Amino acid sequence: MNLISFTYPDKSKKQREWQERYKTWGFAQNAPIGFDDQTLKNIISPVNISDDESTKLLVKWADIIGAFLSEELSTSQIRAIFGEVRQIEGQLRVSQVSKDETSKPEKAWTRLRLLIPKMQYRKEKEKGQGVKSLVKILDPAVKLVVDGDTAKLAERFGRFVNFFEAILAYHKAYGGN
Repeated sequence: MNLISFTYPDKSKKQREWQERYKTWGFAQNAPIGFDDQTLKNIISPVNISDDESTKLLVKWADIIGAFLSEELSTSQIRAIFGEVRQIEGQLRVSQVSKDETSKPEKAWTRLRLLIPKMQYRKEKEKGQGVKSLVKILDPAVKLVVDGDTAKLAERFGRFVNFFEAILAYHKAYGGN
């Protein structure tokens, strides 16, 4: 099932750029591009594919998603959510080295789970489709991280952070404002 479908932007100024992107990505020009839940699973929690294949998927789809989001999402909108993810990542690092009871990793995982309603709020608060599109991808990604086998929770979170960071990087590379 498609989580989100991207369609060819109708912007004459950038027509040639988009034609090149579609060609690079291996899609027919003007064809809708669907990002499905199985692809997301292979990026966040790969089972039947190698780590290398998973990383290649991550890079390919971060490129595609970042390009489309650069047309409709501001840097401040994406950074607002990414900043929260970075804080959770920092909290996890502290919990690994701290012997303090207040620095348990469970608190970071709870905070990650609570990112889901925060993203839903941002989706409704912000104007335009940018945040809505981003949340359509990140919401199920966070659920894949927190709802799986607890033994691999940190590994899935790392993959999620890498995916989000790559989307952000491509967003900026494609001129996201």
